Amino acid sequence: MQIRDFLNNNSTSVTVVAVIILVVVLAVIFSGGNDGTLPPPEGDYYWDLNDWQLIKADIGSIPPVETESEGEQPAGVKAVIWSCGKCTPQDWEIVWVEKYNPDVKRKIVKARKEPPPDGRIEILSPESQYLNDKLVAALDSDDPGQKLEWVRFNTRKGQKISQPPICSDDSRPQRCIVLPR
Repeated sequence: MQIRDFLNNNSTSVTVVAVIILVVVLAVIFSGGNDGTLPPPEGDYYWDLNDWQLIKADIGSIPPVETESEGEQPAGVKAVIWSCGKCTPQDWEIVWVEKYNPDVKRKIVKARKEPPPDGRIEILSPESQYLNDKLVAALDSDDPGQKLEWVRFNTRKGQKISQPPICSDDSRPQRCIVLPR
């Protein structure tokens, strides 16, 4: 009976302590036990069209990029990788690849180097104004003889290609990026 008497006699203090504990528990639950942020990615995945294999390139590279493989250059196109499980090679799928034509790539590089006119602050990256010029192609990474059919990203066919996979277990697919080890 001592605990019940203590709680009855100090109901305000007990309520305050209970609310504080509840707030702390909710904060831990919603933050996932950490600060809620992922480390910044170290790079992007690219697909080497000469060696037909996955490579890594610096983050912010504009496809196509030069590769170390022998053959036609530049051969590295951005690989867009999705997973219905963990973002590990055994669980992921390269759904499509992306690149820009050489003249558009030159414009993006130039736009990145030039400051915005009139001292404005640009919210969108220079690439965003060239989304209509981005080329995409569906990729079957198991077929090295595949002839890629490049189409504009903003066309009906381009939009159909650039869709995340539908997971068989009704889970939500996640896009995979190169995270630091």
